[in-house]
Amino acid sequence: MSDQARPPSTPIGSRARHGRGSGFVTLMADMLLAPLSAILMIGSPVVGLGLWLVLLMTPHLAILAVLSLVLIEGLGRLLAKRGIATLGVDFRMNGLLSALVTGWLVAPMGLHPGLEGLIIGAIVIVTLYLVYLGGVLTRGGRLPLLVWPYCVVAGMLLTLFPQAASVSAAYFSWPVMAPAGLTGLPSGLLSSLGVFFLSPSVLSGGVVALLVIAWSPIMFLSGICGWLAGAVFSMGLAMLGAPVDWVPTSCNGFLAGMALGAVFLRPGWSGLLMAIFAGVLASLLAAFLQIQSGYSGISYLPLPFMLTLYSGLMARRLAGGTRVGPFPPAAGRTPEQACITADWLHARWGDRDAALLVLPVQGSVEITQGTDGALTHTGAWRHAVDLQRPRVGIGTPGEFRPSIWGESVFAPVQGSVVAVCNSVPDNPLGQINYGENWGNHVILRSGAGDHVALCHLMAGSVLVQPGQSVGYATPLGRIGNSGRSSVPHLHLQAQAEAAIGAPTRPFRLANYLELDPENGQCRRWIASGLPPEGSVLAPALSNPAMHDLLTGMLPGRGLWITTSGGGDAAPDPDPKAGQGGHLHIRAGLTENGLFRLESPSGEGLEAEFDQDALRIVAVDARPDSFIASLAIAMSTLPYAAFPGLAWQDALFIPRTRRGWSLRERAAPFLGTPLTRVALSCAAAEYPETAGFVINAQVQNPATAGPLRLGLTLMPQRGPVRLSVEQGERRTVRELVSFEVHAR
Repeated sequence: MSDQARPPSTPIGSRARHGRGSGFVTLMADMLLAPLSAILMIGSPVVGLGLWLVLLMTPHLAILAVLSLVLIEGLGRLLAKRGIATLGVDFRMNGLLSALVTGWLVAPMGLHPGLEGLIIGAIVIVTLYLVYLGGVLTRGGRLPLLVWPYCVVAGMLLTLFPQAASVSAAYFSWPVMAPAGLTGLPSGLLSSLGVFFLSPSVLSGGVVALLVIAWSPIMFLSGICGWLAGAVFSMGLAMLGAPVDWVPTSCNGFLAGMALGAVFLRPGWSGLLMAIFAGVLASLLAAFLQIQSGYSGISYLPLPFMLTLYSGLMARRLAGGTRVGPFPPAAGRTPEQACITADWLHARWGDRDAALLVLPVQGSVEITQGTDGALTHTGAWRHAVDLQRPRVGIGTPGEFRPSIWGESVFAPVQGSVVAVCNSVPDNPLGQINYGENWGNHVILRSGAGDHVALCHLMAGSVLVQPGQSVGYATPLGRIGNSGRSSVPHLHLQAQAEAAIGAPTRPFRLANYLELDPENGQCRRWIASGLPPEGSVLAPALSNPAMHDLLTGMLPGRGLWITTSGGGDAAPDPDPKAGQGGHLHIRAGLTENGLFRLESPSGEGLEAEFDQDALRIVAVDARPDSFIASLAIAMSTLPYAAFPGLAWQDALFIPRTRRGWSLRERAAPFLGTPLTRVALSCAAAEYPETAGFVINAQVQNPATAGPLRLGLTLMPQRGPVRLSVEQGERRTVRELVSFEVHAR
């Protein structure tokens, strides 16, 4: 049975990251900085540090923020010690906001500091409980929690003390937020950005705007589109006579525009349109809530933002997307980086919403009816394939198709059995049973939640029961000719529900070989795809020699020298390379199990040991460097590789190591500048060494310097020789010594 190729469970990083700060620095970042940046759906401690400037403009609230976060940290440590729960950023963010709004409301009352502290502490604990409850209720769901617990707590307080909001606004000297016409829009925008931090001033809003711009221009642009759309819509409502105090609530349009235009859905031109719609909807909800609540403090909470976000994400799912994303906020990742990650994943794996299956039959098979097949794969059941044995002797008088009757069927996913049918009689050749359309079948549910049906099995051959766990090597039954089938074949489909006959949904096949229909010779290896009707394919079985070579590379320190084309003519010098191009490269495993190669200058690449191949998942190097050339030649190395096998891959190499280039910032609009590579495997020059040569050709050399590369791999040491050719220039580097390290 073949190995399964799988997309990484977490998005691919666009550049290598390694090393850890001190425990104290990490604690301070998690405790004091992450909660503030999370309010803006940003995962950056630097942004969190900048937002403390906004809080410090109101010292009373800044002190409360510190005390509340220290309280939450203490509670978190206590709960963790008892094994009850771990308080993540959602707890800290909502607890912080609840503490701020409570302190803001009770400050004018002149309470004793001890009593004020007890009240705020109690509110924080209630908020933490609501966060925990919300997490339990939404566990396994696809909607983010964000600031709902804070909105609930703040709404209760503002209902209990309806006059407190106006008193507190006067106590903290809030300015009048009513811009005079179009010229007042910039000040209205900036002051509204500070409302979320209870500091509605042009200065505080300016700090917030600068932080968002520095973090992600596309986030700010989406927020501006949402805010402007909401502002224009609100002014239109006011012109029609609706008594809307829209400026204090307009931050909802900015937040909704960022969320739906750049953070939770793909940024780009369509994202800007979504941001405009989100701004209009948020402003309409804010106006309705404001008038219905009688302009109470509740109407100024970010409820319209949350409602707009949830409705947008649910509409995305109902429109056909089964997974929201791929852009949820993650620590250290901007929407531009998430966009690059998604483009890279799509180039490697195809549609992320399509289920990923392996071939359930051993040996070569032909797709005799594919997706949108003329016979039965139409309409709601268009996403399906029929598998039979390939024809033999094509074009000769003795051409025939061997029968696939009785061949074993294996699980195409890892998961569990949902339903089986095992009692439908098999049809004589040429006859069809229209009354029991699907015949004997097995329906599986994968770990990712996809449902898969395998139909027309042999009567009495099904070996599994509902509820049974299955893996790729689990036999399900044998191929028969039951149901709507005139000749033995296997019908394979992914479907939206567990019931047999449910509408189908797109899927891909993973880790297979594409064969020549005429002679059965291997054409190429495919990591993920769905071949058209008439294609002949076979599961890609692991080559033990290649598998052991790739998974057995030892950690250590190697010395590489330039053996030809060296000196100043070499296209891939390292800034810290010694005279004559001497370069020390460290090889080893990261703490999360990635294989890493690193040069003295800090340039590096990281590769993941997937189930079917070794794949480069991060490159932190200049495009013309030695490390970048290694990454291209090693972009994907399938375990099934053997001399003569060819395949293709795509790689993202950042144009600059420090910061982001303008081209990468523009990825949401222009697409990701990926390096596309055609690769093939050949035998090493010395067969007795059990090594391989990987030949790579860059198909779009404008995005990377090297055009043709040859990489020699040897057991234990891994890469030992790299040749780079571009035009008439050729550079060869070789590993001349290797010192094995324990790590």
